[in-house]
Amino acid sequence: ALPICQTDAQILSRVKRGKYSLEGDRWEPVSDLAKNLLSKCLELDPTKRVTAAGALEHEWFKAAIAEDGEQTRVLHPELAKNLKAFSVANRFKRAALTAVAYNMNEDEQEELRQTFVQLDSNGDGFITLEELKQGLEKDPELVGSVKGLAEVMSQIDGNADGRLEYTEFIAAAMDQRLQRDEDLCWRAFKAFDKDNDGKITASELQQVLQDEDLIHECPGYRKASFYFRKMDSDGDGEVSFDEFMNMMNAQCTPRTPPNLRSKSFAMMSSTDLDAILAAEDE
Repeated sequence: ALPICQTDAQILSRVKRGKYSLEGDRWEPVSDLAKNLLSKCLELDPTKRVTAAGALEHEWFKAAIAEDGEQTRVLHPELAKNLKAFSVANRFKRAALTAVAYNMNEDEQEELRQTFVQLDSNGDGFITLEELKQGLEKDPELVGSVKGLAEVMSQIDGNADGRLEYTEFIAAAMDQRLQRDEDLCWRAFKAFDKDNDGKITASELQQVLQDEDLIHECPGYRKASFYFRKMDSDGDGEVSFDEFMNMMNAQCTPRTPPNLRSKSFAMMSSTDLDAILAAEDE
């Protein structure tokens, strides 16, 4: 163990030498199997260090599964429904949910993290379409939701690399309870509120949407401005937290073409939005 009184430089020096200890009072409750896994992960030589996939095959994980008495966890019954809902939401709603995902703490992520690990069958840190299909097919309650999954996957996969990264999955699989959690949404709101004045301006929105993890959701200033105007319900040039929450809770949109008026703003697809933008330009 590294003494807490050491400086960062001293700690870094010991890390570079591979000097550590798994002995002492604080390590007494930790099993020998867990210590063995940690040692393999802390191997100084990268050619000898265990890979992520190899770590998941370690006896410590197998022992934990055996202790629980079951090989797999049951997936959340609304997982497929949540993924499909995210896939048809408009781009800013998806960007906002991605911001929410980035601001979730470990406890809030736990159930979704376990689902991600379960679906990531090869342990490479990504979920492919095939892994998602296989995971849903194993669950009797979700096997029927596999139909149309390729289209859903293509909409969720923001960077179009054919697989879901961890944050992409967390944002898409989040249920309505988390989406409407005011404390969690406040943290996401503050990510957009760059000057910390409790309001989001159009320039702040555009600035945040330039982030490489969000820009694919709102690629053009024209669309970002459109989303801003729809959130700014009182027209004062700023979006309050209440207005932000209205968007997260799928409030209806004003000035929608007749064939789209039955749809809520948060559930409109990019095609729907393009039709609205075209109508507004007329």
